[in-house]
Amino acid sequence: MLTFNHPGTTFGDFADFGFYDEDIDQLITLIEVGNGDGPIRSSAHFPSYEYYTRALDKGWHVAPTNNQDNHKGLWGNANTARTVIEAEALTRDDLYEAIRERRVYSTEDENLEISYELNGATMGSILSEQDSAEVYVKVKDPDAKDTIDKIQLITDGGRVAHEITDVDQTEKEWTLSFTPDASSTYYYVKVTQNDLDIAVTAPVWIGEKENVGISKVTASSSKVLVGDEVKVDTVVYNNESTPVTNVSVEYYVNGEEKPAGSDAIATIEPSDTKTLSASFPITKKGKNVIEAKITLTVNGATREYTERLEVKAFDSSEVSHVLIDGSHENAYVADAKYPNNMKYVTELVAQEGGIVHVNDKPITTDVLAGMDVLILTDPSNNFYYTDDEVLAIKAYIEAGGHLIITSKADYGDKEGEYGNAAQGNKVLEAIGSALRFNDDQVIDEKEYSNQNYRLYFDDYNEESPYTKGIDFGKIEQGNANNQDYKFSFYSGNSVLVKDASATVDLVVRGHETTKNSDADKQGDFEALKEGEVIALAVETLENGAKIVASGVTFFSDFEMDPTRDYSNRTIMTNIINEVAPAKEAEITPIATLHTDVDGDNQPDLAGETHTIEGIIMAGNTNPLNTFFDVVYVQDETGGITIHPIANTKLKLGQKVRITGIVGSYEGDTQLGEVQELTDVEIIDQSIQLVDPTNLSTADSMLEKYEGLLVRVQGTVQSIDAASGKIIVNDGSGDARVHIQGYIGGGESQEAVGKWVERINVGDTISAIGLAAEDAEGKRIRVRNTDEVVVVAGDTPDQPGTPEEPEQPDQPGTPEEPEQPDQPGTPEQPEQPENPGTPEQPEKPENSGTSEQPEQPEGSRPVTGQALMGYLFVGLTLIGLGFIFMRKQRFMKK
Repeated sequence: MLTFNHPGTTFGDFADFGFYDEDIDQLITLIEVGNGDGPIRSSAHFPSYEYYTRALDKGWHVAPTNNQDNHKGLWGNANTARTVIEAEALTRDDLYEAIRERRVYSTEDENLEISYELNGATMGSILSEQDSAEVYVKVKDPDAKDTIDKIQLITDGGRVAHEITDVDQTEKEWTLSFTPDASSTYYYVKVTQNDLDIAVTAPVWIGEKENVGISKVTASSSKVLVGDEVKVDTVVYNNESTPVTNVSVEYYVNGEEKPAGSDAIATIEPSDTKTLSASFPITKKGKNVIEAKITLTVNGATREYTERLEVKAFDSSEVSHVLIDGSHENAYVADAKYPNNMKYVTELVAQEGGIVHVNDKPITTDVLAGMDVLILTDPSNNFYYTDDEVLAIKAYIEAGGHLIITSKADYGDKEGEYGNAAQGNKVLEAIGSALRFNDDQVIDEKEYSNQNYRLYFDDYNEESPYTKGIDFGKIEQGNANNQDYKFSFYSGNSVLVKDASATVDLVVRGHETTKNSDADKQGDFEALKEGEVIALAVETLENGAKIVASGVTFFSDFEMDPTRDYSNRTIMTNIINEVAPAKEAEITPIATLHTDVDGDNQPDLAGETHTIEGIIMAGNTNPLNTFFDVVYVQDETGGITIHPIANTKLKLGQKVRITGIVGSYEGDTQLGEVQELTDVEIIDQSIQLVDPTNLSTADSMLEKYEGLLVRVQGTVQSIDAASGKIIVNDGSGDARVHIQGYIGGGESQEAVGKWVERINVGDTISAIGLAAEDAEGKRIRVRNTDEVVVVAGDTPDQPGTPEEPEQPDQPGTPEEPEQPDQPGTPEQPEQPENPGTPEQPEKPENSGTSEQPEQPEGSRPVTGQALMGYLFVGLTLIGLGFIFMRKQRFMKK
C-alpha cells in the first residue's frame, strides 16, 4: 500500500499528480490532507485539501488522511487530527483490507463520526456510471460544544454539488436524491464544524475520467531576466471517440487571481492534440510558479485540468548571456523547415548559469551589447549578413566576445553571397579568423548510416578541453550502427584552416575514409583527401576570443536529444562552460536573509534565490548527530537552516557555498529548495570549528539569534523525556533545550534517549545547540547529546548578554517588495572560547526496520525527483492517530 504524503508547495506535489498509471492507481489508496503535530490551524499543521481534489481530478482513486508525522513520542494525541478507518474488525488484516478499499476519512476533530453512502455503497467504493443518486450522510460529535456548521457534497473540480448549512447541532442525518451531473465522476462529503474543524471522506466514484487532458506544459526557458516575457505552451490531447470543444487555457503566475495570459481553440478532433500558448512577462525575481488551467467540454461535460511549472527570474548581472540569431531564417531557429529546435541548448545554457536570447532584429552593436556569446546558425538562402551587420559582429569580437558559427552542405545551394559557405565566410574573414567553411558536402562511402552524408564521427582530439567527459573507451569504432559517444554530423560541410600558425583546436575529424564532394556542381569547393576532413574546430584569437566553427549545427535538438548518447551534448557543454561560464554568485550575508521589517515572522526575501558562504555548524556525517535532511551554516553575521541536504556529506567546520530559495518552516527562516548537485559547494575542506555564542537562557530564545550555534548554562526546571524537552533557567528566564528522538552522542556514541538517565531536575547543565524555532516556539536544537552536560558544583556565574551585533540597515519598502535592497554585512560579535567539538564516530547500524533515519517533527520528507521516490511502501499506522472501528455495509465492485 502506498500514500501521497504531505503534498504542497514545501515538499512537492508529485509533478501535479501527473504520470497517472492504472496499475499504480491500484497501489496508491491514500493521500494526506493534513500533516504535522502542531495544533490545528497553527503554523505547524499543514492542510492540503486542494491537493486532494487535484489528485482526484487527475484520475487517482485515493482516500484522505490527516496525520501527525510525529517523532516526539506523543503519537496520536499531539493534536486533534485523526484518520478514521471503517473496518469490520479491529485486526491487522481487516484494517489493511479497509485501507486498500479506501474506506477512510480525515477529520480535524478527534472524535467526529461520519457515515456516508451513495446508492448503498460506502465511502471508497468505485461504481459504474449511475443514472440517479441516493445519498445518506450521518454526522455525529459526542461533545456538546462541537456543533456542525455545514455538510457539503463535493464533486469534480472541488465544486459544491449540494449542501445544508446552519446545522448548529452535534448530530445530523441528511438524505437526498438527485441526478448526477454529466461532469461529475465522484462525490465526497465535507463537514465543517462551528469551531472551523474540517472533515472530508473518501469519495464514491460513479464513473471514470475521460481519456482527455494535458500532455505537457513547457516554457520557452526555465530562466529569464526579471521583466522578460516567457512563452508557455500547453499541449492538450483527446483520445476519446468524439471531439473535444470549447478548449481554453488561462495561465496564473504565483497564485495571482487574474490570469497573466490565455488562449482558446474551438475543437480538438479525436486522436489529436492541440497546443495553446500565451506570452507574458515575469516580474518577480526568484522562483515563479506558473499554473496552466485548461477548461474544455467532452461528451457534454465540462472538465478542468491543471499543470504547473517553475520559471526562475534573475537580474542581468547574475547570469551569462547567449544570443542566438534568428533574424536570417537561421537553421533550427527560425527556418521554415525545422524551426524552434534550440530547446535543449537553451536548457543547457540555463543549467550552466546563463540565459539564451533569440534575436529577431538586424544585428547591431546595441543588439550585441552585454552578450557573452553570439551563435550564428546557417541562414536560409534568402539571406546573407549585411556589411553593417558584419561590422557590428567584428566590433563585438574585437571587444572579447565569443562566436559559435555553423554551416551546412552545399547540396541545392545558391550561388554567390547567398551560398551556405559564403554566408559564414564573410563573417569569419571580417573578424580575422583563420577558419573557413568549405563549399562542399562531407560524405563517407564506407562508414555511414542510411545515407553517405548521415555520419557519426569518433576521431577526437582527446587532449582537447572540449572532449572532456567523452568515454573514449566505450566507442565502437568502425560500426556506424552504434552511435554511442560519437559526434552526430548530418549533411554538413568541412571546416578549413587557412593559417597554420593560428591557435586552432581540431576537436573532431572525419573517419580515415571520409571525403568531400561538390554537391552543388558549382566547381567552387576545395577537394580534400580521405581522412583530412575537419568537422569541428575552435580557434583562439589573440585577444582571447573563441571562434567555434562546424559544418553542421551540432547543437540542434536533433543532435542534443538527451535520450541519445551522442557526444554533441558533452562537447557543447564544455564549450558553453568556457565561453559563457556561470557568473560568480553574489554572496548574501546570512543576517540579511532573516530581515523581517513587518514583524510577521516571515523573511522579507521569501521566494528569492540567494547564495551564502559559511561554516557548517550541524553536519550529517554521523547519523546520531544528523538532523533529517537539514544542516546549519553560520557566517560572521548569523546562522541559518539549510534544507534539503541528504546525500552531500558535510562535516562540522567545513566552509561551504550554498544557493537556495529563502523561506521558512514552522517560523524558522531557512534557505530551502536546495539542489545538491548544483547548489552545494565545499569551498574549504579543512576543519574550522566555530565557538558557540554564550547567551543567557532568556536571550537564547530571542528571534535575533535564530540559526546561531549557542550555549546556555542554568538549572533544570523540568524534563519531558517523551518530547525531548528540558527547561533550563539561569535566572533570566526559561530556555527550551530540545533533544530530538533520533539524536545521540558524538564521541561517546551515547545511545538515543540515554541522556535522561544522567540529567535530573535541579541539576545545573551546560547545553550547546542551534537557536531555532518549531511549532512549540523557540528552542535550542541539540545536535549532539555530548554537548548537554551536568556542571559539577555550584552554578558558575552566567555569561553576560553579549553585545548585540550591529544589524544591517533595514531595507526600505521598495516598489516591488519581493526585491528589497541588500543590507550590508554587520560586524561579528566577539566569540567565546570553543569548548571543543567531539569527533564523529563510525556510522552505527540503524535500529528498527527502516533504512532511513527517523524523521523529525514537521515532516521533512526523503528528497528525490521521481514520483515513486516520495511514496512510503506500506503504512505506519502509528502516524495515523487513533483508529475508529465501525461495521458498515460494503458494496462489491
